[in-house]
Amino acid sequence: MKVLITGFTGFVGRYLTSYLNTDPQMHLTGMTRNLKLTDSGFKAKAEQVLTKAEVIKHFEYDTIIHLAGKAHDLKINDDEREYFRANEKLTIELFDAFIKSPSAKKFIFISTVSVFEKGSEKPYTESDKPNPSTPYGISKLNAENYIREQTLPPGKTYYILRPSIIYGPGNKGNLVLLYRFLKKGIPYPLGSYENQRSFLSVENLSYILQKLCYTKVSSGIYHIADNEVLSTLDVIRIIDEAVEQKIRVLRITPGVIKLLAQFGDYLPIPFDTEKLEKLTQSFVISNQKLKNALKTDLPVNTFDGLNEMFISLETDSEKLV
Repeated sequence: MKVLITGFTGFVGRYLTSYLNTDPQMHLTGMTRNLKLTDSGFKAKAEQVLTKAEVIKHFEYDTIIHLAGKAHDLKINDDEREYFRANEKLTIELFDAFIKSPSAKKFIFISTVSVFEKGSEKPYTESDKPNPSTPYGISKLNAENYIREQTLPPGKTYYILRPSIIYGPGNKGNLVLLYRFLKKGIPYPLGSYENQRSFLSVENLSYILQKLCYTKVSSGIYHIADNEVLSTLDVIRIIDEAVEQKIRVLRITPGVIKLLAQFGDYLPIPFDTEKLEKLTQSFVISNQKLKNALKTDLPVNTFDGLNEMFISLETDSEKLV
């Protein structure tokens, strides 16, 4: 099976490449956001830069896994146009090439749960109406809508996956920032907040992507997350156990915390109302539709997956000492 993976140099792309390279039936080709191809399971060093016309000619693949895009960024001076170029325009170009390709049968697009603006303790399902407000969420939803509006030739299918927060070895996201914050011995100040969140192990994501390459299911949108739902305090308990270091949790009145966050909206301190919302809101999604379609369950539970990630971070820290 010939598989094209776009965005193969990113966190998910690197893990997925390693995961699929153990499958003797897979022949992998990687493509970057700038339309550079690397063949032979990415072991070859040579890269070929393609024009838009050449992209279509090179689509002699069974499956395209489209990971490439611009991730959500909170930088104030970020260029919003880049989200639409990387997440919408590139996806449209690749999907058009997929439709014209005589060999490609499956197109898997990694979208985002950020198409939903606000968090919720009630699990979001695929039937819930998206309402993004950020350039990241809007650009991803625009790409989703374009894919869904096209008429597929016979024998072709698409899968739009909306993952929750992805974690795993090599990740540099918010969970790693939380780990580093607590490792400094600073007490966690948001113990008064109770939230519920869905997470996604990069191994579970890779497992599902491999299953989708081989399994015939209906085209459509599928949410993807681990089975377990955890609070931030649950995550802190896992960090506490993994690092064997007593972590202090403060239960400061939410009104005081909110006031401090409002100061951060105007002062150059690393805490504001947006960060407070991200740290304390609930955001749960249902994975049931995808599991039912594939008739499978997930190999990694969140407790074990996060524990493994934090232990690997602890091991890496010790190597640096």
